[in-house]
Amino acid sequence: MTLTSPSIQVSLDSNVQGGEDPVKEPNTEKDLECVDGTLELKGTYQVHAKEGYHELSGCHRVIAEDAKLELFAPLVFDSTSLEFEGHLTVVAKAPMAGSCLRVSGQVVISGDFFVKDCQNQLPVKHMYAHGGGIHVLNMLQRSGQITIENCSSKRYGGAIYVEDSFTQEGGEMMLKHCQAGAEGGGVFAEKNFTQNNGVLQVEDCSAVFGGGAL
Repeated sequence: MTLTSPSIQVSLDSNVQGGEDPVKEPNTEKDLECVDGTLELKGTYQVHAKEGYHELSGCHRVIAEDAKLELFAPLVFDSTSLEFEGHLTVVAKAPMAGSCLRVSGQVVISGDFFVKDCQNQLPVKHMYAHGGGIHVLNMLQRSGQITIENCSSKRYGGAIYVEDSFTQEGGEMMLKHCQAGAEGGGVFAEKNFTQNNGVLQVEDCSAVFGGGAL
């Protein structure tokens, strides 16, 4: 089976002759707002942070309509449970002081989720040095496609670090070109990794000590 990365379409509207229609600026972290527990994303968002990361609270669902997050700092969700639906692309535009995405509770994936170029630069003794792309308490994939490429951490979990358990009930997951400075080049789950259904593919992932894939 060949998995392809989600396509990204960017439209820039401008009037070359008169300059009457300027290029539309991307949304920023100020436009990320959870309304009644739901964060709706459409278009491109650039996320910066003076404190080292940008935090969102009160979110329980993320509904993405072909949305893209360009991260210049980690995005942290202070949520007990968070479900991703739709089609979301996350791309790191700078080295990260932590994982690209961190969720304090459980993450449920029910849509297409593409994460790329997340390099966690925190030193090995830091509590958030784990997980290049994603750092969560628990993770459940119900359906859809998860693709994580070119991510790394200096400790556990080059692509994904799960403090408790990871369960795949369906869908597909592809991990490519990810590295961990300690263990779990692709995924590191502290307690359990359970695959009840679905497909997992790992390509060119490595770890210094153990578990190039898992």
